[in-house]
This record gives sequence, C-alpha cells and structure tokens, in this order.
Amino acid sequence: MGTFEACAAHGVVNCYSCFYGPAKPTNDKPREEIEKIVRERNARSWTCFVKWTCAGCGERCASEEPNIVRDEYRHEKCGHVTRPEVFGILMVGPG
Repeated sequence: MGTFEACAAHGVVNCYSCFYGPAKPTNDKPREEIEKIVRERNARSWTCFVKWTCAGCGERCASEEPNIVRDEYRHEKCGHVTRPEVFGILMVGPG
C-alpha cells in the first residue's frame, strides 16, 4: 500500500484511494442502471439522490440535487472532485 502524502493521481494529501485502494460498496450500480431507476421512480413522484464514494477521502457522499446523475461531484468537506464509475441511490417516496 501507499503512504500518506500528496498523490499525483488525485492531487490530494493523504489520498484515501491511493492508500487503501478504491472503495467499492457492494450495492452500487453502473451509471446506466442508476439513471434508469431515477427516471422510473421520478415518474412515480419519488425523489432520488445519487450517492458516491469520494476518491479523495473515502467518505460516502450524497448529492444535494435530486433526480440528476452527474459526470463528476465535488466533495464539500475535502474539496476533491470525483468521477464515479458506480453509484448508490437514496430514494424518498411520495407522501
């Protein structure tokens, strides 16, 4: 494993991904599957928030913007920009 120092790949001091390897939550799905779920649930008046794991610090994050899957996300705490390959989803049902 690596050491805690600034990494060239992510430009983050104490880069979680370089030290521990990329986090892979078991329930995450590829972008296409998440986009399909968001469309289907949104058509039924559900609100969906995309989740991802920050490549800089390893923290699990959720989007503040509902019903949209973006190419990249900026982690509010550490400032790292992550381009997730897989996503999780938080769904809030109607009423």
